Amino acid sequence: MGNFNSFWPIYKNLEEETLQLTKYINFSDDQLKVYSMYIADLIMRIVVEIESLSKELYKLNNGPDILDDEGNSRDLFFDTDCIKYLNDKWGICNREIIVSCTNFNFINEQYKILKPLKNANKRGTSSAKWNKSYQAVKHDRRNNLKKGNIESLILALGALYILNIYYKDDILEYGTTSSPNNFFDNRLGSDIFAATFADATKTAIGNDDTDNAIYEEKEKMATALCIIKYTNEAWKDMHEALITYNTELINGLVKEPAFTRKLNERIGNNPNDTEIISSLIKEMQTDYIKRNPPIYFGSILVNSKKEVILNKGQGIYKTSS
Repeated sequence: MGNFNSFWPIYKNLEEETLQLTKYINFSDDQLKVYSMYIADLIMRIVVEIESLSKELYKLNNGPDILDDEGNSRDLFFDTDCIKYLNDKWGICNREIIVSCTNFNFINEQYKILKPLKNANKRGTSSAKWNKSYQAVKHDRRNNLKKGNIESLILALGALYILNIYYKDDILEYGTTSSPNNFFDNRLGSDIFAATFADATKTAIGNDDTDNAIYEEKEKMATALCIIKYTNEAWKDMHEALITYNTELINGLVKEPAFTRKLNERIGNNPNDTEIISSLIKEMQTDYIKRNPPIYFGSILVNSKKEVILNKGQGIYKTSS
């Protein structure tokens, strides 16, 4: 974002106040229903930020005017308008984060890996747990104070963390296989949460330079907050180097006496049978590669730059036309 980010400092203050609570309350599985006026107030303030930030993201990403029954523009609802739009666009309601703070003593996996925006695009009884707590406390604090508890606090803060990461929309350097970025911190500035990642550099480097080359962690892409990938320039260089090497491999292989001998034995009266030629190349290339390793291509591969991007449900690499 080109302008000063006024949302992140407020988020960090809310994190700090939450961390202060851990000095007096043990944040553990059996304490999630602990409630207080202070916790309820924190939730209220966090969700006010969620409202404001979701509306800002909606506008920045070309969210359309919403019309009332008379055809006039109406005020935006942060949940069923803004978060729904962002979810339709990016899939944010399915994004997972990790509770990484050592002051939090959760054992159960469901409290350590969260989807805090799940159902945040809905209202009423179908909405996110933190939103239901917020609405209940806002409209009737005296009778609903118990809903202002630690569980709703953590979920609301996690939702705000995700929205802040999307607002910042950073592309981060991840180094290379031979020289990784050892300073990279998957918490992305948080002292409570860490981002989840899908690694799109686990690819089969072949003729296919599309997302089909990603052979691992495709399922993680449905839930990961961030994606590790090769830069576009590195991906292009890798495939150009591979094409060059494949050409050299074939040219070198077909010149070998053993290849010529086997080809003559199989081809018989069909000197132009490309299937036989291709089959023989595949059969003999493994041994040829062992004797003539792709040193140059290997160097390109381990030195190719990687980066971390936000998961917006987008294509990662070049797609077929």
